[in-house]
Amino acid sequence: MYISTYVDTLNAHFTLHFAVVPVCQHGQTRVFGVARQETASIPCELEANPPEVSFTWKFNNTMEAVDIPQAHVTSDRTRSTASYTPMTELDYGTLLCWGSNDQGGQLEPCVFHIVPAGKCQF
Repeated sequence: MYISTYVDTLNAHFTLHFAVVPVCQHGQTRVFGVARQETASIPCELEANPPEVSFTWKFNNTMEAVDIPQAHVTSDRTRSTASYTPMTELDYGTLLCWGSNDQGGQLEPCVFHIVPAGKCQF
């Protein structure tokens, strides 16, 4: 007895999903010119699978690194936005955004430079 197995490869569709720790999405704005007492919304977008991501934000200047309070952060899956208001010259520096999901934590943070509005941007 002869049994033939036929597979129609033209109609077979496969979707592969790989689990990935969060990484920064390419092409994001990295430098934000912000005036004193002006609130800026700084978006951080990640690529991750699974896409349920927890975010951590920090501010870093030449003097210190400080956590951004969760009250100033909104997050939805792979996107988080920090509301940031520089009040003094020391409030200009770098915002760092990290994500973590079931696969682990982001190794390198997304980096956003907060510079005084009107200054030369890099």
